[in-house]
Amino acid sequence: MIKHIVFFRFDDKKEVEEVKRRLLDMDGKIDVLKYIEVGVNFLESDRNYDLCLTTYFGSKEDLKIYADHEVHVPVKEYIKSVASSMACVDYEVI
Repeated sequence: MIKHIVFFRFDDKKEVEEVKRRLLDMDGKIDVLKYIEVGVNFLESDRNYDLCLTTYFGSKEDLKIYADHEVHVPVKEYIKSVASSMACVDYEVI
């Protein structure tokens, strides 16, 4: 299994709920996306991000399919337009 975790930070905190909605709207629309969870940060700290996306895939190839999927691409592009920073970790669960 592959875990894909992305952290997002926004200058405009009003974007958090809209991004959460768009991410969760992908659920059930991408066959290779096995699990999706979106968490909103509740602590104020300089080191914290505002939003966390956690997704699971069956393989590295499935993650590549997701990256270019027609449902995911517009969501990704929207987030890039409103996020001030992002960090990502992809790893294989053994």
